[in-house]
Amino acid sequence: MSLAMHSSLSLSGVRHVGWLAMLTIALMTLVPASGAEPPRAQNGTYPANDPKVDAEVVRMGRLYGEVQWEVGKIIGIVDGDTADIKIGKRRIERLRLNEIDAPERGAPWSKRSTQLLSELIFGREVMIAITDWDRDDRAVVRTFVWSNNGKVLVDVSQEMIQQGAAWYFKRFGKDRVLLLAESGARKAGSGLWSLPDNQRVPPWEWRKMPKTVRDQHR
Repeated sequence: MSLAMHSSLSLSGVRHVGWLAMLTIALMTLVPASGAEPPRAQNGTYPANDPKVDAEVVRMGRLYGEVQWEVGKIIGIVDGDTADIKIGKRRIERLRLNEIDAPERGAPWSKRSTQLLSELIFGREVMIAITDWDRDDRAVVRTFVWSNNGKVLVDVSQEMIQQGAAWYFKRFGKDRVLLLAESGARKAGSGLWSLPDNQRVPPWEWRKMPKTVRDQHR
């Protein structure tokens, strides 16, 4: 299935953006993707016919089915899995990184997690695959950024997990690559996996804890 490009497109019929800022790709698991084109910024940071970008376009389509692709600049970091992006001259969206869950604010390793995400993407142009919108109206995304002078295209969710800065969010997980990344981080004792067991509280459990219980883990 080839790339579709229109003046106004949406994901699940909910969000609409201009054609200069958005590319919609529908790649089903068993459908060849040879006709798909990657998203790219006007300055050419994400050029056409780049095999690294092409591979991620195909992979994201196979994982999530329908994906909105955008290119923009990260202008704010909220925590280890949330950031703000500016697309074009005016559009700003809050992003929630897909398939990861970073330590909540005040939890052990939360500051380091936020710092790592900032080091990876703050102030930089990124390519995002919007896979959904959450109940807080945040774009749920897989995020990609160039590193090593443009030689390596980094999957930010995977990098956060590999460095022990976030958990693989199994409840919403589809990507086995991220599950394996967490397994590797655990074995290596990377990041939060170097903490004692009583300090390493998954975010989905932390959010349910009373404050008095949380204070025992700080």
